[in-house]
Amino acid sequence: MARHPVSDAHVHADSGTRLAACLRWRGADRRRARHPLPGVLQSRSATRGLASVHFARDGRVPLPRRQDHRYLAAERESWQQVRAGSRGPAQAQLHRHPGHRDPGPRNDRGHGIPVRSHPGAPGHERPGGDRHAPHPGATGAGGAEGHRAARGATGGAVRSTPTRRDSPRGQSGRPARAPRRRAPHGVRDGLSVRPQVRPFRDADATGLAAWLDPLAPAEEVYSPAFLVHQRRRLPASRRPLWVVAVLDREPVGLGRDEPQIFGGRPGVRRTWVGVRPDLRRRGIGSRLWQEIEAHARAMGGLTLRSWAVSNEPEGERFLLARGFRRIERGLQSWIDPTSIDAGDLERATAEATARGFRVTTLRELLPQAEPALRRLFLDADTHAPHHNAAARPVAASTFRRMILENPLLDRDCSTVVLHGDELVALSWLKGDRQLGRYGVEFTGTAPHWRGRGLATLAKLSALHLAGRAGVRWVGTANDENNAPMLAVNRRLGSRPLADLMMYKRGGS
Repeated sequence: MARHPVSDAHVHADSGTRLAACLRWRGADRRRARHPLPGVLQSRSATRGLASVHFARDGRVPLPRRQDHRYLAAERESWQQVRAGSRGPAQAQLHRHPGHRDPGPRNDRGHGIPVRSHPGAPGHERPGGDRHAPHPGATGAGGAEGHRAARGATGGAVRSTPTRRDSPRGQSGRPARAPRRRAPHGVRDGLSVRPQVRPFRDADATGLAAWLDPLAPAEEVYSPAFLVHQRRRLPASRRPLWVVAVLDREPVGLGRDEPQIFGGRPGVRRTWVGVRPDLRRRGIGSRLWQEIEAHARAMGGLTLRSWAVSNEPEGERFLLARGFRRIERGLQSWIDPTSIDAGDLERATAEATARGFRVTTLRELLPQAEPALRRLFLDADTHAPHHNAAARPVAASTFRRMILENPLLDRDCSTVVLHGDELVALSWLKGDRQLGRYGVEFTGTAPHWRGRGLATLAKLSALHLAGRAGVRWVGTANDENNAPMLAVNRRLGSRPLADLMMYKRGGS
């Protein structure tokens, strides 16, 4: 055993051909030195107090650098066995501290050098000679999955890929490695994330629509075009706000605060928060709610309304935890319009014609009958259950922007019933023909014409037209106290869906 005077290293020779060295740097020595003995690797990490290297029989395998009593004890035991001759450097084991990340060996310039694993050593060899030792807890031969960091017991990121290129200019002769991909922006640990929260952009609609649709009411079809329309239709004077949570450049959450247009009154705001299912319970919804709640309060929101579907219990728990209470229940259902009996439609049409009624489409009445259509729509909505009699009237420009200019409103499948020149009932459908899914925008009858089966006639005609257009799914939602419309749906053969629950916070 020889003690080198310069590096303060203990050097052990095995048959005069292989070396094993444990370099212990003095804490005061911060400079980068070059070992005088050829083939001996040194570490530049003097600030950590301990740098250890180990030469195996077929290559160089670095020992971890960790100032830890458990590691030091294991290292002393290992090198005592080496000095005693119980095992040579080729059989020396690599002691790793739990959660340790091996940055790989470095030459005297600090660049990575090729290291090949000896037979039986952990890890695997790639054609370029890069050894990737599996970290604790890695699954399978591939180690960490993709570009995302696996997490150890301490919560720190553990990577199985090198962190540097072999040479600044590729002088090693091997192909240059691809740049190391970072973990998704904002990932903090396995339970919570820190997304970017910013205002909604039209470009977000495609990513949001991919996961929002199951959270939507049955009467809505959350296509990208509809989301853009929903945001743009809101009057700017009422100060609506949509915010998006972005993680790894993808929209993973949406928060909405907007005025209650139909049946609303001053001080009532509609609020809603949704998070992509695979990222829930990680703080994204709470982060969005902070923005939405603060904005609603600043806009004078005294009463906040929201909704959730009953098959998503996390939505209800989220609202109840923030002071909301359930106030209404909507019964949702759907129907395949191709299942409509054509004989029923013929008989209903014949009876209505005999009484002086006729059915036409929305396209045939627009734009000349727009004022009359708006009056019929608002008059039927005013007398609906739970409508607020003190609600402010909806301006013609707002009605046109929110309803008639909806890109999903199907004017060829939406019907209107007339008695002479008077508009008495309607049933309007909206949706995406490419998806084959529609929803009922509104079905209603003027108050003094109710009880004559006109809403049934209008809806039966609209569904028949939708079925002929290739639609296979039409959803709707009705208040549980709206017995007439529920009876219409049952008569048409609608099938039940999860309930739509309405919630409120504040107000009377």
